[in-house]
Order: sequence, then structure tokens, then C-alpha cells
Amino acid sequence: MKNILILAEKPSQGISIAEAFNLTEKMESAKVNDEMIGIKIHSGEYQGNQLNVISAKGHILELRGRSGDIIYFDFEWKEPTTRDKDKRGRFLLLKKYSKTADEIVVATDADDEGELIGYNLMMYLGKLNITTRMLFMSLTEQEIRRSFSNRAGLRINIALAAELRSWGDKVFGYIFSKFLTKSYMKVVVNSGYIKLPVGRVMTPVLSLVVDRINAIEKVKNELKDKKPTIKIDFDIFPKMPSISMFDKELDLEEDKTDISIEQATMLKDFYSTIQGTIINVFEKKQEKEPKNSGLTIDDIREWAYKNGIDYHETDSVLQMLYNNKLITYPRSESTILPDPDDVDIGTKYYEEIIYNCLVQLDLYEHEEYLIESYEPRMGDHSDGAHYAIHPTNIKLETELPHIHKFIYEHIMKKFIKGFGFSKTWTNYVCEAQFENDGVILSETMESIFWQEYEDFGYKCIDNPSKLNFESLDEDDIPMVEVGDNVPCITKISERVMVVNPPDRYTKEELYKFLRDERLGTDATRSIILQKLWNGNLLRGDPPFPTVLGKRIIEAIKLINIKLTRTQLTREFEKNMEQVKEGSKDIMEIKDDLKEEITDIVDAKLGIMETVGNNIAFFGKCQRCEGRMKLISYVKQGQTGFFLACEKENCNYTMPI
Repeated sequence: MKNILILAEKPSQGISIAEAFNLTEKMESAKVNDEMIGIKIHSGEYQGNQLNVISAKGHILELRGRSGDIIYFDFEWKEPTTRDKDKRGRFLLLKKYSKTADEIVVATDADDEGELIGYNLMMYLGKLNITTRMLFMSLTEQEIRRSFSNRAGLRINIALAAELRSWGDKVFGYIFSKFLTKSYMKVVVNSGYIKLPVGRVMTPVLSLVVDRINAIEKVKNELKDKKPTIKIDFDIFPKMPSISMFDKELDLEEDKTDISIEQATMLKDFYSTIQGTIINVFEKKQEKEPKNSGLTIDDIREWAYKNGIDYHETDSVLQMLYNNKLITYPRSESTILPDPDDVDIGTKYYEEIIYNCLVQLDLYEHEEYLIESYEPRMGDHSDGAHYAIHPTNIKLETELPHIHKFIYEHIMKKFIKGFGFSKTWTNYVCEAQFENDGVILSETMESIFWQEYEDFGYKCIDNPSKLNFESLDEDDIPMVEVGDNVPCITKISERVMVVNPPDRYTKEELYKFLRDERLGTDATRSIILQKLWNGNLLRGDPPFPTVLGKRIIEAIKLINIKLTRTQLTREFEKNMEQVKEGSKDIMEIKDDLKEEITDIVDAKLGIMETVGNNIAFFGKCQRCEGRMKLISYVKQGQTGFFLACEKENCNYTMPI
């Protein structure tokens, strides 16, 4: 009998894996600081093997290091300390069970971080030679068993790229936060330790918001004494070719602006004498394929945001749906789905999911009108680790909270649509001739009437053919006939032209900025944004920077403006992709970053006092005219800041 240890990323995942193999839950104890810590594990036999499932809680090892110097790069993955007794206990149990294991299966999430969790622990325990990998789309019994049967080796390059990301984030945050701290301590007498938040990805995002607020304030100041201007618009339908009038050529193919009201009136009078005649009427049809069955996490986040659900809440809902086995892994950027030709998948995979979705959406009786085939429509982009997000075949047994149900039903509807019939969009086109002084002006007008239904059109049960998105019946076509006269329709309007400052960025726009610049990962982008609010650097939505947020960006720009831009971070992300592909060595990238950061810091050591004054003092005390200095505190694990008068005999304070 083979002894197999399975590493799950989190307890909820461990329970799902144990349920798939019908394992028994039991309590194991680990001694931490003379205290016995109870940890739930799962054990039992499966296919002639002894399985033991032990769950981590995210990263079981910690990237740590400490130095009094600003420049420090020697961070290493180390055992968890006794400060977190539960994590320490889990590590000790994993270490114990690994000693007698014939095989260790990494069953963490299928993303970069999941690969790193397993790789780091196996490297630390010296067990890489007996380590295999389970990659599952969802937490259903069928999928977990399939992935166990098809386990392979660790994806080392993906783990190394994730390790590089963790190291780079740690180095960047540590060194430049340390630079600000030491600058602060140079100018504040008897100062306590203060840690100012700086991040490789977080700082460019904060800078983006600060720069936009500065631009808004600049435009507002420029517009204080400016008066709005009046524009005259002259519109005509249908659009006409150029006609000689007022002894000059007026091109009326575009809306006319910057003309006088007198000219606009004369144009209106002129065109009122012109009539057209309909010479032809016909249909123009266009067939449109349904969109992809699967979704990316950005698809869902953007849809949810438009419906009033922020990214952080959406991510939480998706994780809950995944943990409850209702959807596949949620942090996916892929548009591809499992291949129905794969022997482990087959069309039965999709038949079961579609049946489940139709039943839950109360649409099963309309299946023949909704489903064309069981071959999914999908894109061709893969993030290298996951399939597109889609529902599973697990039936929902209990009522979901409102927002969870709203998002879950959206995923099911989008999935079903990808198996549906093509839409036929019908445009009705009429051709007309307009005559002016004996000159025939040929003109085509396109009346855009098309049929499109929300969701599936399943409410149109009175005419089932409409469910196939067929065109409207001929009797429903609201069209003119050949020979009908068509007048020229004109409109004169006045428009007040006001130059407005740019809008503040929304949370959605900041997230898109991160995604478009390929900064961070799907798993980290919403967390990065949340840190800006939790760290008292941004407030509100649309966000605006706090005074502290502005001062940190000013201070970082004094060190090197490149740190507030995306170039450095984008180059680093590109290097990580090359590590994933196996085309670049991780040590070469680390050495390049060390050299660049060292050069930046060494060049600015002489301005630390200037940086310190910028970050430490915020105007005068309202009570005694002393300077207000920045003070930090920690409450429930969160660092906060406030301002206090620097004079010892004055206890005046105020929020930042």
C-alpha cells in the first residue's frame, strides 16, 4: 500500500478533496510553545493507497529577512514563527507526515501562488523528488478524482516566476519604505519607528490618482475667469452631398457647427423645398454568433461593477461559489474551455452542466429552442493555468444570498448562450433620390430595426421560432413603400460649450489600468487596490488621495520619478513571463533589479532630510503654531496615522 500525503491550500479545499475520496476526519495535535494545537486532517484508503490530506492556510512558509540598512536583498523562505500558532502547527504536521510519505501530491489552487506554495514547501522539506501535482478545474468529486488519476509533475517555471514576484514585491516595499522611514527619523526628534506604505504596483496606482487630482485642480484654476461660448449646430436627415449656397461650398455630410443663426435659418429654408422619392426597399441580414460560453474573471468583475457590485465583493462571491462546487476556479484569464474531444471530458461533460443550468433557471422545457449543440463556443486565449470560468453540474441545494444568486445566474446564462443558435439581425434599408434644380442626388437611408431579446428570449413562448432569433415576420416590418415621398428634416440648435476638468478615476478604471498594463495578477489586483484604502492613502469612490497619499507620492518622486510610473514594474512583469516560458534565468533578473535599485538609492542618500521634511510635517498647529508631525499607530493589525503637534507641552492632534 502506497502512503500518499496530499497538500491542500486551505481547509475548505481540504474538506472537498477528502469528501471526493470518502476520507475520515480526525484531530491531530502539534506542540507549539509547550501548547498542543489541534489540527483537523483527513485520512483513509482510496484505490489501494493510504491518503492523508493536510491543509495549509495560504503560504505555509514566510519570506523574511531583516537589516538595519536601507539596501537589503537577502530575503529567504523560512518556517512560520510561533506568532501564528495554527500555521506553525500545520507546518509541523506536514513535516511529520512527509517523512513517511511515498508520494506527496500538491493539490493547491491551479494559479501561480498555488504552484509556489507547493514548490517552496517541498524544496524546504527536501521532497521534490517524490512530489506530483493535481490540477483541478472545480471542487466537484468527479473533477477531483479525474485530476488525481492524471497527476503530473510540478510546473517549476510557474513556481519560479511566482517566487520572483514575491521577492520583487518584498524588496521594493522594504527598501523604499525603509528610505522614507530613515528620512523621517532624520528630521523628527525622538521619533518612534514609522512604516510608510510603498509598493511595486501600489505606488504607480496611487500616483495615477494623485496626478489626476492635480490635473483637475489645475484646470479648475485656469477656468475661473473663462466664459462659456455658444455654438450653433445645423443637422439634416438624410445627410446630403455638398451643395453650392451662399457663394461657397458647404459640406453637409457632417453636422454643421460654427455657423451663424442667420446662416442656419437660410439653410433650413433651402432644404424645406427639397423632397426625395423612395426608389427601393430591401432587407439586409447579418448573422451573429453567440459569444463564448466561458467567462474570464475580468468579464464578471466588469459586469458586476456595472450592476453596483465592487470588485472586492465580486471576488468574495466567486470564491464562495467555487468553494461550494458551483463554478470552476474563479481567478482565470482564459477564454478556452475543456475540449469535448478529450477522452476525459466528452460532450457528456457539457450535457450535464447544461441540463443543470436549464433546470435551475427554469428553462428546461425550452431546451430545443435554446441549445443548438453541445459543442461549446470559446476563445483561444489561455493564461497557462486555467480554463474559462463556467458552472459545474452540481445542483444548488440551498437558497443563495441575493448577490451570490445574481452572479451565479449570470454565469449560468452566459454559459448556455454559448451553445445557442446564431442571431439573425435584420436591417431594413430604403434608397431615395433627392432632386435640386434638376440635379438628381442619390441617397441611401438605413432604418435600423432589428430583433434582439434579453437573455434568451424565452418569454416569447407565443412564437417559439423567435427563440431561434429569427427575423421579424413580414407583417411586423414598419417600412415605407417605393414611390413614397421623403422630406428633408432639419434642426437648428444652440449648444453651450463649457470646458470641464477631467473626471476622477473610478475604482473600475483603476482596476482596468492594472489589467491593461498587466500589473499584478487576477488574484492580487483587487487586494492591491484595497490596500490603498485600508492604508489611508485613498478615500471615496471615485477615489481621491488623502494628504498622506499625496505626500508619499511627492516623496517618492523626489527619490526617483520612475518609481511612480509603470515602466519599472512593467519590465519586471515581462521578465516574470519569460521565466514562466523558461527563456530567462531568475538569478539574472534578480541581479539586474538589485543593481538598478542600488543605483537609485545611492544617488539620493544626500536628499534624505528634504524627503523627511516632506513626509513628516503637515502645516502648523491650530493651537500653538507649532509644526504638525505625522504619527503612526497599530490597531487590530492595521497601521493607521494621525497628526500631532511636535511641541512637548501641546497635546493637540487631528486625523490625517
